[in-house]
Amino acid sequence: MLDDFREATRRWLEEHCPPSMRTPPSDGDDGDDGVWGGKKSAPLDPDARAWLDAMARRGGTAPTWPRAYGGGGLTPDEAGVLREEMRRLRCRRRSRASASGCSDRRC
Repeated sequence: MLDDFREATRRWLEEHCPPSMRTPPSDGDDGDDGVWGGKKSAPLDPDARAWLDAMARRGGTAPTWPRAYGGGGLTPDEAGVLREEMRRLRCRRRSRASASGCSDRRC
């Protein structure tokens, strides 16, 4: 079953992650790729906005949160597969701190 999830996730990422979002971030390696939003955040590059919106619609910005709260409803194993496939394609991601709402990078 996890193999089916991996294949579906890989196909979805290949289809929805713009090529420009498959590159290292340009502002250092502090873990924050700049692909995150909020009402008061700076405007995003159009590709970054498309990537963020696609991930948000799928619940990928908070993959293990319940769907009822805007998350992906993934199990820990499925979330691990998502991370692995995003790494494999070099998809940019939000920092863990901004995803969880905490300011400590160890979160």
